[in-house]
Amino acid sequence: MNYKHLGLLLLFVALTFSITACQETPSFTTSTTEESITSEILTVSELSLDTLQNPEYVRWIGRTYYDHSTNYMNFYNTGTGFAIRFVGTELKINISCTNSDSSYRRPYFTVSVDDETAPNGSIVSLHDPVSEVTLVSGLEYGPHTLTFMKRSEPIDSETAINQITTDGYFTSPTEASSFKVLIVGGSGISGHGNLGSQGQTRTTANSDGMQAFGFLAAASFNADTQFISASGWGLKWGYNDSNRNGTINIRTAFDKVGIGDDEELIDINYDPQLFIPDFIIVNIGGNDFTSYVLNQTGAELTQAKAEFRDAVTEFVSTMHQLYPNTMILWTHTGSQNGAEAETAIGDLDSKHNYTRIVIIRQVGEGDDPIGADNHASLVTHQKNAEILIQVMNDILNNR
Repeated sequence: MNYKHLGLLLLFVALTFSITACQETPSFTTSTTEESITSEILTVSELSLDTLQNPEYVRWIGRTYYDHSTNYMNFYNTGTGFAIRFVGTELKINISCTNSDSSYRRPYFTVSVDDETAPNGSIVSLHDPVSEVTLVSGLEYGPHTLTFMKRSEPIDSETAINQITTDGYFTSPTEASSFKVLIVGGSGISGHGNLGSQGQTRTTANSDGMQAFGFLAAASFNADTQFISASGWGLKWGYNDSNRNGTINIRTAFDKVGIGDDEELIDINYDPQLFIPDFIIVNIGGNDFTSYVLNQTGAELTQAKAEFRDAVTEFVSTMHQLYPNTMILWTHTGSQNGAEAETAIGDLDSKHNYTRIVIIRQVGEGDDPIGADNHASLVTHQKNAEILIQVMNDILNNR
């Protein structure tokens, strides 16, 4: 065979091998694949519609409801919001709210970035019914985490988000803590006026539910939390028109996704098995007594106290049936309502296997300053949180 024929043969073999390789090899190389995946990730810089609900991009905190007719994710109660992880330098949201024109009721939020955890972070309040809000900007380009949580009460403002955007891209969010705490009550556990001072009117600016003793105690355990609380509301009766007849209250709010700013319940049922708490912290009964029970006399007073005890029994029994491994911490300051609740709990759970009575400090006790609207100050909330933390540690260490 001469060199010419050998050259032609080698060329034929090379071409055959090349064609075969092309047939057996994917149409793109590994580097091209990585480039395509990266390009696809980079396009997820806006969360709305389906992606706004997608847990691969955003973790919603607390009880939420996605309205398909408006494409908004609605969140009502204190402590609701979202946690997210992104690569970029900034993050923005499109958000709507009610009562933004009211200096007493406009909603307030805490924004915690990277190493910050609520209640630490920057503060955001809304002054328009619909707005684009930059939650963080000017970060070094790279991976970041952000948590956005409502610190004000549901009865002040209803809130909803329809878009979250970044100048980079979103990745999988942080996971929720496996340790969970449900926080139930009225103004005392909602942070009503805790940032203010004696003589001041309570506003959303001087109130912070995430600096109230229930959340502070839960936060010390890095817990995932849910609030079911509202100022003026009781377990059975309260100060608001919807509460006075004893049919709409904190107990019925437990069954719903949230409380509205009209003092009514959001008529959407919530599945209680979606959030199984390790502890339930309760501080309730004062509004029941001052709005209704103590306005009765004679036989009516006796009957009202009995009905309140029945409400305590029903609530505690229901919680124990739903969450048999959960410890209920029923807090009170030595008040009349606390004594009645303690009697009911003692009859129901004589060995206190699943309910613990915890006495906490009163408003202005000792040298504690008094907050706005004659409610507990931040100092008192911090001290009460320490009391709860000790009790919770004792329970956990003895399990």
